[in-house]
Amino acid sequence: MSCGCNSNRRNGQNPSSYSNQPSFVSYQYVGSLSLTVTGGVTRNVYRFAKPGDIVPIDRRDLAGMSGVPNVRQVHDYDRY
Repeated sequence: MSCGCNSNRRNGQNPSSYSNQPSFVSYQYVGSLSLTVTGGVTRNVYRFAKPGDIVPIDRRDLAGMSGVPNVRQVHDYDRY
C-alpha cells in the first residue's frame, strides 16, 4: 500500500515552493470614504476604514479583489 507521500513530486509540483510565498498580499484603498469587502473563499471581512488604508488580504481571496473598485495591490517598493 502506498502512502502517496511523493505524489506531488511525481506531478512536477514542489510543495516547499508554497511556503516561500507570503500568505497575505497588501491592498490599499484609494477611494474617498470607507470600504468593507468579504473574501469570496475565506469569507474574511476586510475593512478599509479610510482612504489610504492598507489591509493584508489572504491569497485565497485575491481573485475576487480584482473586481473591487478603488483598491490596488501594494508592493513593498510602493511603500517607500
